[in-house]
Amino acid sequence: MKTRSRLTLLLIIVLLGVGCGRSAPVPRPTPPGVASPTAPRDALPTPDATPTVSASATPDAAQLDSAFTTPRGDLTVRYPSAWRLADRSDNSETLITIQPNEMRHTAFITHLQSSGGPLAADGLAVFADAYIQSLFGEAVESAVRREGQQRILTVRREEAAGTVQYELRFQPHGSVVAVMTLVTLADRWDEEAPLLDGMARAVAVNESAFPATAPQLAAETAPVDGLSVGRYTAFADEEGGWHLVGEVRNRTDRPLTAITVEASLLDGAGNVLATRQQRTALRQIAATATTPFAIDFDPFEGVPSEVALSVSGAEATPSTVSISQRITVTATNNAEPALGRYLLTGTLTNDGELPLSQIRVAAALYDANDRLLAVVSEALETAALERGATLPFTLTVFVMDEGEVARYDLWAEGVETPDE
Repeated sequence: MKTRSRLTLLLIIVLLGVGCGRSAPVPRPTPPGVASPTAPRDALPTPDATPTVSASATPDAAQLDSAFTTPRGDLTVRYPSAWRLADRSDNSETLITIQPNEMRHTAFITHLQSSGGPLAADGLAVFADAYIQSLFGEAVESAVRREGQQRILTVRREEAAGTVQYELRFQPHGSVVAVMTLVTLADRWDEEAPLLDGMARAVAVNESAFPATAPQLAAETAPVDGLSVGRYTAFADEEGGWHLVGEVRNRTDRPLTAITVEASLLDGAGNVLATRQQRTALRQIAATATTPFAIDFDPFEGVPSEVALSVSGAEATPSTVSISQRITVTATNNAEPALGRYLLTGTLTNDGELPLSQIRVAAALYDANDRLLAVVSEALETAALERGATLPFTLTVFVMDEGEVARYDLWAEGVETPDE
């Protein structure tokens, strides 16, 4: 079953004519489900067949005699004083609904959603398609047009209230996209459209109120003692904390252990804003292999523009704990996301010669451009995994970055336990 956002529930409220009040915190519409490593999910195409719809009429701005600016200062809307506004924002996003008092199945909804940074040339189209699918829970036919930087999709659907027309306008603003949803009954569109269109054109977004975008990062650090860091990404959350995820590559011909990554976030003047050390998700890296890592920074003053990284490790010797990565990891299910959360479930099979204990499994999620989005690892509770035996696992991955997940990688390891 597809995950529905609370925006979907708001539309149901509009269509049923139910009264509006301040609601529970809003989850952002989530991207489509995680694809398997061997079959990445392509972006949802825009259907060629489109319904016959009429475009918005010329706006009537004179009726917009009231204004509202969100407490965080990121959005200002104008609307008729006879209409009712509800601020349904929470700590993670901004969502405003405006409806006429008589509730005639009509609404104007403005939603600011992070895009994870400036969008590529075709990024807005992909963003809009994923948003539409999340909103309606399925692919829908839509008439598409462009107006300046905006991408405008019009959809007609049969609902309990009758034929309903939706017009969704996607406008990029730096690291966020303003999504304006105009909705009313199709047979009232010509009557309601001028006012709804005027409200959409009057929306003002304050880009300076958004969290800073990620600093520019190099593709991979220069190797030091056979170790390098690549595919690393830094991003901020809504609370002011920063997160760094990446992969450590072992460029030697021998396994390395006790891998530690040290990361410092620097401002434009080269001043260190924060420094953290963190072990990698797995305790050992096989020769020429990689292992992921994640470092979380508490909120701090300043905006980072550069990341300084160093990585260290030690050669695995007979005196160290014997780590085996001869484990087959099979993902049996990757659940639909909910509130940015992904569940990966599967089984581990011990392909080694000895039983294993202290088993760890790790996952890394990537977008369609192979950019690393999130890393998670977990120790599994088991006395010992015998030769040829299997063990189920479940990983919960909270994707704080806004890139759409396209694939994942899985790793596992355990400590060899000699037979008694």
